[in-house]
Amino acid sequence: MIIGDPQIFAVWIDQVDAWSTAKFSNGCLAYIVEEHMYPQQPFLSTIGSDIASMANFTCLEKAVGDGNLAAKGPQEVFESLCVLAFPGMNSNAESSDYTHLVSPLSILDAGYAFFLLQEEGGDRLVFGDVAKPSNAWEVRLPKDMFITVIQQAIGQWKAILNREKTPFS
Repeated sequence: MIIGDPQIFAVWIDQVDAWSTAKFSNGCLAYIVEEHMYPQQPFLSTIGSDIASMANFTCLEKAVGDGNLAAKGPQEVFESLCVLAFPGMNSNAESSDYTHLVSPLSILDAGYAFFLLQEEGGDRLVFGDVAKPSNAWEVRLPKDMFITVIQQAIGQWKAILNREKTPFS
């Protein structure tokens, strides 16, 4: 199923029963940004874990603001937020800062990081390949579109789980 508008931003979730077990629902989960899928090839997702990680995005609890990065280009924003979220072993960081990170676990495992900046005129999704931080992109989203799509994806997944638990008559 696709939640959102794939021409702007959407989440694709498909459970694959053949990959799943009694305890884990496996399948595919990807973000679709301006008709491009990330990860670009279907990648195994433990969907329940991905949905749980999405439910813990900071932006669902409070506004995350723009991180004082509003005037910066996508490469600089991506590199700055990668350093905060994934500090190097030799950095002085005491902990990781995931405030702007909005990548489910399987998308991170595939090498992509997505960050959300909430700016005055709308939201900005900045993303790229963690292995090549100089390759970063951004898309401007209508205000709260990202949050709405993520909340809908979480809700749709919960509805699927509830249907599976309900015996058919």
